Amino acid sequence: MSDFLEMQRDFAVLDIRKLQQESLWLQQRSLGVAEAGLDIDTKKLLATKRNAFLLQEVKETLQQGFIGLSQQIDYQISYLGLQLESFSNLVIKKISNDERENFARDVIFNLKKINESLSQKKDKKFIALEAKKLLSQIDTFKINTQSFTQIQDKEYFLSTLESIQVKYNDIPDDEKKEIENFYDVYFSVKAGLKKLEEIEKIKLANFPEKIEEKEKPNWDGILLIEGELLQELKNPYRTLELRGPQLKNFISKVDELPDLFEKFFDAKQKYTIQNYEYTVYQEIKKLQEKAKLYAEFLTNLQKCINASNDYIQKNPAFAESYSRFDFDELEAKIVDYESLQTEAEKKKSQLKNEVNNQYLKYKAILSEKMNGILPPTPNNEKSKTENKILPLIIIFGIVILVSFLAYKFSSI
Repeated sequence: MSDFLEMQRDFAVLDIRKLQQESLWLQQRSLGVAEAGLDIDTKKLLATKRNAFLLQEVKETLQQGFIGLSQQIDYQISYLGLQLESFSNLVIKKISNDERENFARDVIFNLKKINESLSQKKDKKFIALEAKKLLSQIDTFKINTQSFTQIQDKEYFLSTLESIQVKYNDIPDDEKKEIENFYDVYFSVKAGLKKLEEIEKIKLANFPEKIEEKEKPNWDGILLIEGELLQELKNPYRTLELRGPQLKNFISKVDELPDLFEKFFDAKQKYTIQNYEYTVYQEIKKLQEKAKLYAEFLTNLQKCINASNDYIQKNPAFAESYSRFDFDELEAKIVDYESLQTEAEKKKSQLKNEVNNQYLKYKAILSEKMNGILPPTPNNEKSKTENKILPLIIIFGIVILVSFLAYKFSSI
């Protein structure tokens, strides 16, 4: 049994622990924790989380109206863990003696109370596990005789600590390893079940063994002219002047524009489709990774649950404090490969139509500009001025001619 639990710890717990560590590391990084203190802070946070799990479980049992001695011990250990954390902060901050001494006596009182409760239990492995939890909390929060200011408090703490250590050492080393492995597995299941509610639950259907790989398409240089080309087509004048610097790199005169126009939209459609296919491929890879993570997580979690339940069944003394897990898998999102492909083909067809419609729209404008269908519009200020002056000259000439003829007739 010990070997089996150890295997679960080494194999099944890894993914759950990895998720816990990543979460802790992110929290520490966001809080700006120094690198040297990462290990200590990780232990503190993990200890606090374990206490929270146990406190919640015992509180739920209290609400149901019954709590046994073992659960009382668990509740007391969890509560003491939170006290030790607070007391550690008081010591670090060097809070005034009166406040520290009051807190210290409360800690010692609760520690002695738990030790006395453990003495009433008969199963040595259960006693050793609870003693180990106490010793771990004391070590995690760096509580020692130096944390206390009064000689009497130091002596009470030291005597109680020695008594707890005796209880832990009252079983052989192989059983120590067994109960520690059990507790690691049990707590990992608790954390895993909570994590399971948060992670994305995806299962795949009809996926082939191998997905055709798609590479990100290279950007076609001709697509650089799009802004300049559309600016030419949108201007209000008939004349195409090819002022854009990118356009000039491809053609030197307006007559070459229709051929460039065709090449541009061919390149645009090709790039648009290839880029979409690459995007779909990337999304499918992500889905596969998520589904794999979920499947592996679920498999390892189930192994941990089985190992934990088997151990509790074979060690009835643990059943009161460590209840068996009844695991019902949560509903997962089913992703069908054939449906993805159908949607992808529809989207590709839609993209082709969008590019084609854009091509037809701008081709009509280009045709108008190239064939002179639009009303002629002067393309420089000089021509505009000449067109305004010419009618004035003609009118002025007519006026002079009429005046001259009137003068001749009056002379006769």
